[in-house]
Amino acid sequence: MPFPITHLALTVLTFDLLRDVTKSVRIRNRYLALLAICGVVPDIDIFLVPFLGWDIHKLWTHNLLALAVFAVLMIVLAKLVGRIREGYILFGLGIFAYGGHILTDFIMRTVPLFHPFESTYYGFALLGSSKDYLQFSTFDTTIIGLFFLYYLITGFTTFRYAYNFAPARFWYRSDFEDGIFAPIRGHLGYLRKKKLAWRLKVRLMPPAEGGPRAGIERALVELWSVDDPEELLYSSTFYVGIGELAHDAELFIRLVSIMPQTKSRKAAITLELLPAKFTGLMELVQRLSGRHFFELYAG
Repeated sequence: MPFPITHLALTVLTFDLLRDVTKSVRIRNRYLALLAICGVVPDIDIFLVPFLGWDIHKLWTHNLLALAVFAVLMIVLAKLVGRIREGYILFGLGIFAYGGHILTDFIMRTVPLFHPFESTYYGFALLGSSKDYLQFSTFDTTIIGLFFLYYLITGFTTFRYAYNFAPARFWYRSDFEDGIFAPIRGHLGYLRKKKLAWRLKVRLMPPAEGGPRAGIERALVELWSVDDPEELLYSSTFYVGIGELAHDAELFIRLVSIMPQTKSRKAAITLELLPAKFTGLMELVQRLSGRHFFELYAG
């Protein structure tokens, strides 16, 4: 069996890469941690091994019945707390994380897929027998190595931008008027630059009436397609003065301030935008070479 830490690292890598290659999946950093837990949950029975022996491991948690029970639990939780579409996506990905754990063990070891109806273990057993519990395999070493290599290369962006770790962040800041579409264009990359193009719209929302964020100014930020004026690519609500960042496939966004409406203009909303793939390595290259890895402009 791959170690639990391997399943955790593999889950984080999978979903972090997923949100970077598609705009249809939004996974905030705190949700990524929850999904990582879902990817390790099947190994929770390892705490029973000192009392019941190794034969208990994988017996009740690594089968299709356990996956079905977990799926029902996620659906119930989604009904209770997933009042928005984002909640249903999160719990759906949790089911996928649990199933991915079983699939990994199926490929690398064997699992009792149809327990308790059948006791046969199925799988490709690429790492050997399912009884080789104490073997620290090449697979475990490779996955953990890739995990740290990936985050070393990308400057630990998943954690750095959530908890404000060094190195310093480079932001693009601009003012937007309430309800007005603003074209956002730019390029991302150093040697081979990738063009970015959206239409951005910011709409003021009344401060929340209850809860811990009651009375705090907020705004709804939307990114629309340039090619299709009717296609909404991304939307999220932001609160002034709260360091919470929303993650898009290519941007981190933060609401800085809301200036009141005057006679000369509508209310001005100040946003900070940061490319999600602005890595620590590229920051170093930019400082040494003086060349910009990322540029963004409105208009």
